[in-house]
Amino acid sequence: RTLDPNPRVAAALARIGAGLAEVLARHGFPDAESAKDSWKLPSYFVAGRFMKSLVESYWRNLSELVELTKLIDESSSRERKDRLSGKWDKA
Repeated sequence: RTLDPNPRVAAALARIGAGLAEVLARHGFPDAESAKDSWKLPSYFVAGRFMKSLVESYWRNLSELVELTKLIDESSSRERKDRLSGKWDKA
């Protein structure tokens, strides 16, 4: 339900919080500095899409990508091993 575990995304979100605090301070809002720590992902995103669903979908897709990458690597390794084994047997 959060993007914080992804270091690249978390860094971008931290910059957003800092930018928000800067804008609020520039316009004289009291307690603007606390805005950078209290900024959270909005509940809704572009076109009214529920943000938590998008984040959950992001993590699910990332997990699937990692699994598929692992399967591809294992398959490539197995194919290479079989190919080298065949060469060895022919020799």
